[in-house]
Amino acid sequence: MRGWSETAMKRVMRAACPNCEAVYVLPDEMAARLPAAVRCAACLHVWDLTPDAVAAEAEAEAEADTGSPDTGSSDTGAPDAAAKALAEPAAEPVVEPSPIPEPSPLPVSDPPLVVEPRKISAASVELWPSERVQWIVSGGVLLVLIALLFALHAPIGRAWPPMLRLYGLFGLG
Repeated sequence: MRGWSETAMKRVMRAACPNCEAVYVLPDEMAARLPAAVRCAACLHVWDLTPDAVAAEAEAEAEADTGSPDTGSSDTGAPDAAAKALAEPAAEPVVEPSPIPEPSPLPVSDPPLVVEPRKISAASVELWPSERVQWIVSGGVLLVLIALLFALHAPIGRAWPPMLRLYGLFGLG
């Protein structure tokens, strides 16, 4: 079979969601792990996919494509039937598209014609706490942390031995 790539020769397995009928092509790795729980990407429905279900879906799809179920005849007449099926295109039923109804307009209240802007006085905007208070609070928090490091030097040294070097510089070893 010249001209056929290896990927074209692979067997394709398909699965359809029982909830929304979305059809998915299963890679060989997934087909080898069947039965498995799968989730539809379209409707998020979870169902158990078994090899029997995949085979039944493939048969149903083949019947829909050929127009008649497989009768189990011998291989001698199969090439002629396949050639006839390819030569004569199947007549598809014509489905008239239904017109889409126009959406009804939503009631919208008329906005007021003149909108007065809110007035904000500069005196009412007060920054609290002031910058000075912020510096004092930050310095106090830093001093409390340093005091805790030295007050709890024994448990900190047991939990993290490299900290003992720092305590050794201050004579707390």
